[in-house]
Amino acid sequence: MLAQSRVSYERADLPARIKQARKLLAKSDAPSKELYVITDGQAISWGGTSEASSESVAESDAQRDDVPVILVDVHRQAAPNVALRSVQIDTPVRAVGVPVTAVVELFNASPVPQQQHLDLYLDGNREQASPTLSISPHQSTKHEFRFAFSTAGVHRGELRLGGDDASALDNRLFFAVTIDQQIPVAI
Repeated sequence: MLAQSRVSYERADLPARIKQARKLLAKSDAPSKELYVITDGQAISWGGTSEASSESVAESDAQRDDVPVILVDVHRQAAPNVALRSVQIDTPVRAVGVPVTAVVELFNASPVPQQQHLDLYLDGNREQASPTLSISPHQSTKHEFRFAFSTAGVHRGELRLGGDDASALDNRLFFAVTIDQQIPVAI
């Protein structure tokens, strides 16, 4: 049964499961009985009790009979992760030599402040780097890059976070811009 079980994002009802396990153990003639609860300690999984924590639930359950409840805490501190959320490209006219602004939004998904910097690549070449950006826990910040294209055509851009963090999948954003050679004007 354990080999077939899968991790899910659903809320666990640990107090009910502990009660169910105790009933099963009460029917067993095994001379030694122990109940192991493997948990990351999320309060929502212990929500069906009046006690405030997993430890107090285990202690009160252990006092009910001679079957000890052993908690195995697998909680790990969340690894720091900064994500690139979006990029907005703004220019009055998409033409050669006209300034372009790329506004990038970064989000700190970790519970501690983060320091990061961004690199701007245009057509595969590193063009600019941001200063070090400070991002508060669970907050977002924005940074602007200003640049201009010297040739007409379709240009590709990429924004990259410097350094490694918990998820490389959200460390890059891509964009494309079509630039005209000149601005058509009718008189």
